[in-house]
Amino acid sequence: KIALGLLFSLLLTYLAQLLVELRMYKEELENRVVQRTQQLSASEQRFRDIAHVSGDWIWELDAEGRYTYVSEGVTTMLGYAPGEIVGRTPFDLMSAAEAQAVGKAFADIAASKLPFSDLENVVLGKDGAPHITLTSGTPVLDAEGNLLGYRGIDRDISMRKETEHRVLRLTNLYATLSECNQAIVRCSSEAELFPEM
Repeated sequence: KIALGLLFSLLLTYLAQLLVELRMYKEELENRVVQRTQQLSASEQRFRDIAHVSGDWIWELDAEGRYTYVSEGVTTMLGYAPGEIVGRTPFDLMSAAEAQAVGKAFADIAASKLPFSDLENVVLGKDGAPHITLTSGTPVLDAEGNLLGYRGIDRDISMRKETEHRVLRLTNLYATLSECNQAIVRCSSEAELFPEM
């Protein structure tokens, strides 16, 4: 009986120690969960802050090519609220001809499951105005390599394109005026410069 009582006492002491250790591990685990949750919240806040101040439009598509996330940048860029875009495809925001051309290029990209950069396309704002954008994205894959969608960014380059077009026009005008100037310099008389018609 004494041996059995001693054994029972040792067993209770051992169980009490295990219970104390279990409580310590539980507290440590809870502290780690709290710490990781705070780190995740801080990381999410950093992303939201960057997305908010960026003039670009950050997005995420699902495997069917429908927007599942759209940053506030879409409002600044195109005039749509994010909720008006979620559930739609990028091609819903394009003219039929643009959607067909860009759709083919994007189908090839998605089939390869590769990232892409600076795909130039024209999207229509809520007011119908065209916006020339550069679209870049990276695939989201599951553990088996199946395509779950894409995450990316659109940057409005309409003003840059307009400036490039103006520079080209001015360059052409300068070249034309330069040719006229050279013709004037080469002429030796007024009659040669202004022949009779």
